[in-house]
Amino acid sequence: MVGILGASFWGAAAQAAEQPIAAPEDSRWRIAAIYRTSGDSGVLVEYGATGKAPQRLGLGDALPSGHRIVEIGERDVCVMVGKKKLRLGVERWNG
Repeated sequence: MVGILGASFWGAAAQAAEQPIAAPEDSRWRIAAIYRTSGDSGVLVEYGATGKAPQRLGLGDALPSGHRIVEIGERDVCVMVGKKKLRLGVERWNG
């Protein structure tokens, strides 16, 4: 393939194509926990990307998907998806 890209009929555009392409960022994330502190509820979001710190979110904050958190229950988080509420369950861990 490099031989084809290096052919003269591709012109200057082929030179740019030979530059290494950066690996895409790992965009995976998950709701790791629901927590309560001093009466306030929050959601802990963990990311799949190595070295990316977990994020604490509360009511009105947006998940990494862009959906706003409208309710935080004991075992679920409710977000707005368009005009509908979507309830996301969070599995209880007894560690």
